[in-house]
Amino acid sequence: MKKLASIIIPVYNVEPFLRKCLDSVINQTYENIEILIVDDGSTDQSGMICNDYSVDSRVTVFHQANRGLSAARNTALNHAKGEYLFFVDSDDFVSPTFVSDAVTVLEKENSDIVIFNYTETGMRNEEKNIYNQIEKLSAYEIKQRIISDDIGNYVWNKAYRRFLFLKLRFPEGEWFEDIAVMDQLFVQAKHISRLNKSLYFIESKIHLICTGVHLILQETI
Repeated sequence: MKKLASIIIPVYNVEPFLRKCLDSVINQTYENIEILIVDDGSTDQSGMICNDYSVDSRVTVFHQANRGLSAARNTALNHAKGEYLFFVDSDDFVSPTFVSDAVTVLEKENSDIVIFNYTETGMRNEEKNIYNQIEKLSAYEIKQRIISDDIGNYVWNKAYRRFLFLKLRFPEGEWFEDIAVMDQLFVQAKHISRLNKSLYFIESKIHLICTGVHLILQETI
């Protein structure tokens, strides 16, 4: 049997985007997954939407008072049982092969971290590096590519072996949660690979700004 993969999804007031996100995770070609959804005190219908998906035996939903993104991820990490870990933000969505493609590289290349591309769906110039090319990267190359913004300093465009998070958790009550842990993850990892294929999809910043302005205008009318 294939090894278990844990997908961690923190949720806070993302009602317009949540079903698209959860549908994309539910419909993975890699079947041996657990989906850990943490509703971090949402005040819209997000919590109820999360509960709708709990009918799937692979899904576990946690509800907690609002403590922030880091706390929500940490709650899921404390319960994750998978050999492989993935993070998905609840206003994004993923490819059907999000897990299977990343796990294939983790196993074939004996990697501890796999970095994959992402696409901003509202942009005209979408991610172009969608070829199945695999690179092995040194720690120096990783740092150089982060500095040049070629590799985002995010947790969600990467897959990880479980051991990297055995003693590591996200700092609560701080900004830039991803940056705070990525250095430690790269230090622990002996082998890092990059898969030049888009597996993760986010709404463009322009689209999100416009959506936010629209919602604010609705509330003030």
